[in-house]
Amino acid sequence: MTFPWQGRPLDQTLTVLRSALTELWKRKPTGVLLPAVLQGASAGEIEVHEKAIGRPIPDPVHRLYQTVGGIQRHGKEQIQTGVTFLWMLQCTNWLDPGDHYELHDLPSRWARTDYFAFAQSVGGDTIVYCEHPPRGEKGSVILLDHECSNQVISDWRPGWYTPIVYLADSLSDWLSRWAYCGFDELAVNFRRDLPPETERLYLLDHLRLNPALEWAQKRLRELGHPS
Repeated sequence: MTFPWQGRPLDQTLTVLRSALTELWKRKPTGVLLPAVLQGASAGEIEVHEKAIGRPIPDPVHRLYQTVGGIQRHGKEQIQTGVTFLWMLQCTNWLDPGDHYELHDLPSRWARTDYFAFAQSVGGDTIVYCEHPPRGEKGSVILLDHECSNQVISDWRPGWYTPIVYLADSLSDWLSRWAYCGFDELAVNFRRDLPPETERLYLLDHLRLNPALEWAQKRLRELGHPS
C-alpha cells in the first residue's frame, strides 16, 4: 500500500511544505507561534552552527533549514495548541546518548551518536533524524518517546515498551505527512478533528513502521477498517 506522503523528492516536499506554511501564516492568530517560520537560514548561518556543534548537519536537514526556520519564543507567545514544531536552527544538535535517559537502558545498537534532533512533539518528545538506524531505512525519522506512551513493544526484551518509535522512512516522507496531517505528529497527539480517511491512512502507515500497536489497531476498528 502506498500513502499520499510517500516517495516525493525532498525538493518537491520542501516546496509543498513552504506553500502550506505560507497559507497557515496568512491565518495566524495574534500572539500564537506556528510550527515553523518562512525565513530559512543562510549558508553562512548553517556553517556557523555546524562549527559550534562540531559536525556537519545531515544534508536533508540542512536543506530543510535553508527553506524554512524553527520557532523562537518571545515573551508570552504560546505555541499553537496541538502541533509539532521545528526547533530553531541554533537548538538543533547531535544527541549524546549518555545525556538522554530514553537511550540509557537500550541495547548498544541503539546507543548511537547519529541522532540529529530537530523537532519536538506536542507531548515534549524529541524528533530525530537517524542516518543509520539499527533497522529500517537509512535516514529514518524517529521519535524518542520519553513516557513510552506509544506502547511500542521492544524487539529485544519481550513484554517491555521501547522509547524508539519510527515515524517515517525519510525526512521527506515525514515532512510531507506532517503538513498533510495539519502539522501534528499523531503518534503522540491523536486528534479527532481530522477527516476519517486521513486518520485511517496515518494509522496504517504507523502500524507498518511499528507493527502490532494495539491502540492503532483499536482506532482503525472504530473507523470501520477490518483488523
